[in-house]
Order: sequence, then structure tokens, then C-alpha cells
Amino acid sequence: MDKESIIENLIIYLGESDKRIISLLVDLACQNVVNRRYPFGYAEEQEQAAIAQYSNVVFRAVVYAYNMQGAEGQSSHSENGVSRSYIEEDKLYTEIVPVCKVL
Repeated sequence: MDKESIIENLIIYLGESDKRIISLLVDLACQNVVNRRYPFGYAEEQEQAAIAQYSNVVFRAVVYAYNMQGAEGQSSHSENGVSRSYIEEDKLYTEIVPVCKVL
């Protein structure tokens, strides 16, 4: 799945009409995915392959970031008898296997 398909699916899932917000969050999540997959640099083809392979991770990371707007940095929150706790963002990316090269 490419970035545009991910954006379209997220707009449907989140019901967000402002495509700019979703596009920004997708770009940031894609950067995280690619940087974790290729920690020592990558080519454009590798970037596209990583985004396609880990599109589900990008999707979940965007939903997480979208829902955390206004609560960035919090690990838990309690108010009026309602308690929420949040997972660490790094846990969203645990299924990404880094690629390394042998010299």
C-alpha cells in the first residue's frame, strides 16, 4: 500500500476532513518506519518497499498520534473518575526488522 492509499483509508477510518493533518501524520510515521528499517540510510526504492511492507504499522501509528493530540507526553490521565493509560509510541514499531549490511 502506498502513502496515498494509507491516507485515504485513514480519512475514512478517522472521519477527519482535513487531509493536511492526516498527510502530515502519515509522513512522520513513514519516516519513523523507514528510519527503523534502514538505520544506516536508504534509497528511494527501499523507502517505498518499507512503507508498503509496514503499511499496517504506519496506519496504527497515525491513529495513535491522531488520538494523542493534546495529550502528547502523557503516559496516563485521570479525570472525573475516568482513567486512561497509553502505550509507549515505540511499541508501535516493534515488528519492524532493521536491515544491516556486513562490511
